[in-house]
Amino acid sequence: MTAGEQARTAPNAWAGLTGCLRAVFVTLAADRGASDLTTTRLPDVEVLRAVHAHHRRTADILLGRARDQGVVRPDATTEDLLSALAALGRAVPPLGAAATPDAWHLPKEPP
Repeated sequence: MTAGEQARTAPNAWAGLTGCLRAVFVTLAADRGASDLTTTRLPDVEVLRAVHAHHRRTADILLGRARDQGVVRPDATTEDLLSALAALGRAVPPLGAAATPDAWHLPKEPP
């Protein structure tokens, strides 16, 4: 949740959004159970509901700021982002286990 809080206040919305996503995937690559917790609905577990609500609010804020700054399509929704995260969140842990913990992302520049 710390990465989300930092991302919410980043002056550059794109840097905040991508930094938050990177932090999410680093966590998912390191902890396979984190993916299960973030994508599983257990309505009777209040703390998990609070975490989900916080993540959803963070996504709302980050996307809103990114749309306002013109770096994200105006029709991108929180549901779009959360659906993509859920799908990718299932792929990241096996990639990290099969290769190296950072195998889930491409390098910024060719080697």
